[in-house]
Amino acid sequence: MCLYDDTIATMNYHKLSHDDVRWVGSADGQYAVSFDRFRELAEGLEYDDGFGSAEIATDLVIVGNTWWLERGEYDGSEWWTYKTMPRRTGIKDFTRLTYDGWMYEGLHGIQQQIKDGE
Repeated sequence: MCLYDDTIATMNYHKLSHDDVRWVGSADGQYAVSFDRFRELAEGLEYDDGFGSAEIATDLVIVGNTWWLERGEYDGSEWWTYKTMPRRTGIKDFTRLTYDGWMYEGLHGIQQQIKDGE
């Protein structure tokens, strides 16, 4: 798979263009280049996105104003994951960050577990 083609396909799917990109680099922000420079590096860069070991830098991100793409990886299989800034839709207090068991892993489920007395 070609990294640039994979990137463009993901961006197209989310209705993004190169004009929407602010920078490309490492997730910690220490490395950054323009999208044009990323294109130079990624065009023609073939990698195996199947199982094995990851070939593309796992901390690579493409950043826009309110969104970003980050690399996903599982057992060497690689892909882009689209992320957006979370929107706060309510103001609910929470009193616990951990869960007992396996089915209450989100904040909502954990608080529900407490409410249900489990």
